[in-house]
Amino acid sequence: MPRNLPPDGSSFREIQLKNKMAVLVPPFGYLNMQFFHEMPGVVSLDVWVPQGSSFAIYARHNALPTHTKYNNIFLLPAHHSNRQSRSTGTVHSTETMFMDSGHWFVSVYNDDGEPQPVEILLDHQPVSAGCGSDCNGQGECEEGVCKCNPGFDGQFCTQSV
Repeated sequence: MPRNLPPDGSSFREIQLKNKMAVLVPPFGYLNMQFFHEMPGVVSLDVWVPQGSSFAIYARHNALPTHTKYNNIFLLPAHHSNRQSRSTGTVHSTETMFMDSGHWFVSVYNDDGEPQPVEILLDHQPVSAGCGSDCNGQGECEEGVCKCNPGFDGQFCTQSV
């Protein structure tokens, strides 16, 4: 069950990698989080949102992100995801991003007129983990993203072109 925001009205939270957080994000409002990332590497972001809801997730190094200033952005129109749990009406999405060491700020924006529950889990992975099977030997992993050799394409260089 999602927890409401702190009683003082603050929506800014310190988070730890590998700790799942469940909160209720206010309508057209933000949940702002921060954490310190000790080593450069790939961070996976797992998010569970209600089916039919719409969220944007922004990440920024050393400053709070805005709609126009961010290092990473993920748009989560939940009804378009293919990882839906029919029994709970919840959609799960996983995104990966390369993060340098230092302070990181993550903002979750609820683009809905009703409060919406959201669950978030951030986890650090080795740099090559973001590349899936080390780009299948058909590319090189750079900052957690496969850079495919000529003749190959796709997220993990599995498609022949």
